[in-house]
Amino acid sequence: MHNLKRNFVTPKNLAILTTVLFVVTLIPLFLLANYVYPCADDYTFGSRCHFVWEDTHSVFATMIQAIRGSIDLFFSWAGCLSSSFFMIIQPAVFGDRVYRITPYLMIGMVSIGSTFLLHVLGRILCKDSFWYIQSIAMFFLIAVIQCAPGPEQAYFWYNGAAHYTLMYGFFTMLCGVIILLLVAEDKKKKIVYALLATILGIIVGGGNYLTALNGILLSILLIVGLTFAQKLKKNIILLLPLFFYYLMFALSVLAPGNKVREAGSEGMAPLKAVFVSFYYLFNYCFGKWMNWMQILMLVFVVIVFWNMAKKTEFTFPYPVFVVVILMGLSAAMMTPCLFGMGNIEAGRITTVVYTVFLLYLLISVCYVTGWVQKHITITSGDIFFSMPSQISIFLCLGLLAFGTVITMIPEPETFTTTEAIRELRSGEAAVYRQTMESRSKAYRSGEKDLVVERLEVHPPLLFTSDIQEDPMDWENQGVCRFFNLDSVRVAPETSKQ
Repeated sequence: MHNLKRNFVTPKNLAILTTVLFVVTLIPLFLLANYVYPCADDYTFGSRCHFVWEDTHSVFATMIQAIRGSIDLFFSWAGCLSSSFFMIIQPAVFGDRVYRITPYLMIGMVSIGSTFLLHVLGRILCKDSFWYIQSIAMFFLIAVIQCAPGPEQAYFWYNGAAHYTLMYGFFTMLCGVIILLLVAEDKKKKIVYALLATILGIIVGGGNYLTALNGILLSILLIVGLTFAQKLKKNIILLLPLFFYYLMFALSVLAPGNKVREAGSEGMAPLKAVFVSFYYLFNYCFGKWMNWMQILMLVFVVIVFWNMAKKTEFTFPYPVFVVVILMGLSAAMMTPCLFGMGNIEAGRITTVVYTVFLLYLLISVCYVTGWVQKHITITSGDIFFSMPSQISIFLCLGLLAFGTVITMIPEPETFTTTEAIRELRSGEAAVYRQTMESRSKAYRSGEKDLVVERLEVHPPLLFTSDIQEDPMDWENQGVCRFFNLDSVRVAPETSKQ
């Protein structure tokens, strides 16, 4: 009987359970993907490639046009070359139905990038880390996606997500590949990892300034650490990806087009932006964006990682220093936007800041847990959780289920999945799709001056922005360029009797 109780929860079983739970939470989001449509900058950026695709139906020619468009934006609007490339070659270029891959792509990049990085870190600590880290990664992803401050822009709107969410995925992959490069003993493997890191470095370095700056700061810390440990010479090949990363970042910062975009923005002074970043770290990250789900996640992480830490010989030195550095990097995520625009209000920005913060907080909690475990007791672990650990794990999962149910009934918008279910069940998503489909047919009807149906519903996850009654509005003009129209506007609002 004792063995049966003891065998009830193993790291493998727990990993399978949390993975299944995570996948289940994604089902409504992917069902809602059938209702997404392009809007706003999807059209203004995508028009460059749309004409090429319509004329040639050549993927290669379309990609060449995306590169040309990125260079044009470099001189006329913004210097983020790689982000511009991905925004220009948006899915609706190839058809509205292709645009439906947006939630799959963005959620997939967050999930794959985060899980990859966490598994790489876990593997360094312990060869038997897979199932432990899998459980931690799944709970982390549930908290990230369900509690995202702006999921409509981060997961369902391609243009905004390509600039931030997509780059986060590449950023975490880059971090993982660099770690693999550093720990690899075989020279051929080091070369492969260096080449892969170079490609990822070019993408991330030419992406948004938030993740790009974070990568710069991390690389400086890494170089300093390797220098003090006298291991830089052994890993001199690391300088190859870092060179291209720094080059792309420098090009982004110095791009002529930045002056055009900055002309309409009121940013903060550099020093003020740094101080306000730390204020936002406490006010937003620890204040507005933390709720009971993240607390449950951290309790769960402590229990699981405590058991994993028993299996590693790493002693987790200088925990306070590590936590301070990671929280400083979290604050640094906000500095570029505060410096350039004076705020971080857009949902696509708040979500990537929140995601990186939660990732660093997760790593911090794991590190401190490992330090405490090593300094309280050092015992060899086995493949089972202790009975107190099992009870605690079930309490966490039980509270997660209870809290979700008790919250979603009065406030379904609290979590991304429950809001998706509400939009599907209420019929809002269907009405939205009907209107957008009607517009899509009108855009392709051959008429040059259009008055299209007004949106009667604005589902929070599907709606980001819309064209106006004024045909000269920038969004209206973007649609005109995309579909080669003379003018387009929405029908005037009619008073309801």
